[in-house]
Amino acid sequence: MALYLKELKKTGRSAWIYYPDMPNRSEIKVCSLTVVRPEDTEKSVTALLENGLSRLAEEKHLILCFPNPGQGGWECGSEADLQMLEAFQGGMNRPVVPVNEKGIPTYEYMLSTWHPMNDTHYYVGIGKGADMTAALAALRPRNMAAMLLIGARMSMEITGKAVGAPVPAWLCGCGEETIRYLAGVN
Repeated sequence: MALYLKELKKTGRSAWIYYPDMPNRSEIKVCSLTVVRPEDTEKSVTALLENGLSRLAEEKHLILCFPNPGQGGWECGSEADLQMLEAFQGGMNRPVVPVNEKGIPTYEYMLSTWHPMNDTHYYVGIGKGADMTAALAALRPRNMAAMLLIGARMSMEITGKAVGAPVPAWLCGCGEETIRYLAGVN
């Protein structure tokens, strides 16, 4: 498995990144899928990968990102958690960036790096991670192409602050407030 732990210095948070087994540069459009799960363990990531996500990543040419919640879990709608998820939207490249004497990434590095298309950020939210994903869709939908929510429960506080932008969603076992909000904006 091509699984790496990546830390974003500006957020102080980390995520597991899974790269498909294919050339970094190819004619195939590579997209990203962010899986927001309630726990922060490597075991939770490998379980999801072994239960079909690695096969999906290989077949559909997806870079998978598994952001880790903070020590207290996801705090739905918190500025820190929203910024962290947004930071990982553009942070799918390899963790080490070799630079030349002018501080510009080297040519070799640029050719060896994954470049998912910036217009296609897909999300899967599970449990409390689904609550956080729904909050991101309601409050900061600008870079979200679509999402799958499993068990999301949006609070009236989140829906009250929501921007009302449509985000395609597949809902499984979600609460009434979540269904009502997403059906209304979509």
